[in-house]
Amino acid sequence: MFLQHDDETDVDTMLRVEAMGEQELFAKRRALCELRDRLNTRAAQLLVDLAKGRAGSGEDSSSSSSSSSSSSRSVGGSGSGERRGY
Repeated sequence: MFLQHDDETDVDTMLRVEAMGEQELFAKRRALCELRDRLNTRAAQLLVDLAKGRAGSGEDSSSSSSSSSSSSRSVGGSGSGERRGY
């Protein structure tokens, strides 16, 4: 995912990403894959906890709130001034 800066058009963002070197591009891809794996693991554990009736026990709540707030910033919305991710 690549954030579109406030002063960029869609095409500007695509051109910026296209101009990245192969190493930088694959490093970002690796980081996204690692994030995906961590989020999937956490979601799976939440489902297990829900099934066992232990959801909301406070375990790891501090990391989930900080992660969810940082991940929500990378997802674009419809409001003005918000960034869109590619």
